[in-house]
Amino acid sequence: MSWRCPEFTHSDVENQHAELELLRRQAFDLNLQLADQSEELRQLRERDRNELALAQHVADLRALVESRENQLETVGQTADLLRGELEQTMNQHVSRVRWTVDSLAW
Repeated sequence: MSWRCPEFTHSDVENQHAELELLRRQAFDLNLQLADQSEELRQLRERDRNELALAQHVADLRALVESRENQLETVGQTADLLRGELEQTMNQHVSRVRWTVDSLAW
């Protein structure tokens, strides 16, 4: 059995060379597309990270606002209690002064 090398014509070689060049160009174009898509994916991931960070920041701010509102409500209730005590004390003093004035007037 003998192995024979197929015979190639000059035209066959030129066609193969043209196909190879076409494949190289396609590979180059695909690499460019891949690079563009990789960059786009990187930007999307970065945007997602930023959105998650912003969402966490908003949640933290909401919790802070709620905490401050609760503190303000407590301060308001305390102020109301103190105002009531002050008013009661003032009324007691006014009553004592009136009683003293009335007793001195007799």
